[in-house]
Amino acid sequence: LLKNGFFVSPSRYKQMYDIYKELKEGQVPIFVTTDCVLHTFHMLYDNMLRLLEVGRFCSDLDALNKAMLEQMHSQTEDPKVKEILRKDVAYLSVATKLLDPDTPVPEYVLALIDAHRSFEEVFQGYDVVREDDVQA
Repeated sequence: LLKNGFFVSPSRYKQMYDIYKELKEGQVPIFVTTDCVLHTFHMLYDNMLRLLEVGRFCSDLDALNKAMLEQMHSQTEDPKVKEILRKDVAYLSVATKLLDPDTPVPEYVLALIDAHRSFEEVFQGYDVVREDDVQA
């Protein structure tokens, strides 16, 4: 405590509010510390951000990815440009497919994706989260 101005010790509490709950139930006066207030703020902020990501940002990101893929795909008539854009199209295809499993992946990038890892492995364990799935 003298060296650092604080100390840390093990606790039997799983959540920060558990100690306050126990004190309240025992009718012990409570001194609310700044770490608990900041933790609560962080939890509220994190939940709000998660709701925004799923409810708003995911659909915007999906639309942006699809527009970029369409734009890149429209420029692939020239074989030189097609080869230059191949890695970009593969990258965006994987990202877009994670957001929308119905998104078609252009044939000319499948081999590139498979070269790094099989297509099934890329998407294994991922589940699309929709706005309805997130609780407020």
